[in-house]
Amino acid sequence: MRNLRQIGNDAAIAFPTASKAMTTLVELGIARELTVQRRNRVFVYDAYLNILNEGGEAL
Repeated sequence: MRNLRQIGNDAAIAFPTASKAMTTLVELGIARELTVQRRNRVFVYDAYLNILNEGGEAL
């Protein structure tokens, strides 16, 4: 799991830019926030999780 600061560093963008980009993804319904915090927020991309969970349903 990576935080927005690490993602910003990897993408060579500033933290505010990474934060705004994630906010936009949430507003578009592409990602959602799992935490309700001001710091160390965790986001999820549901389409990706759905792919990973395919075939993993309980019997």
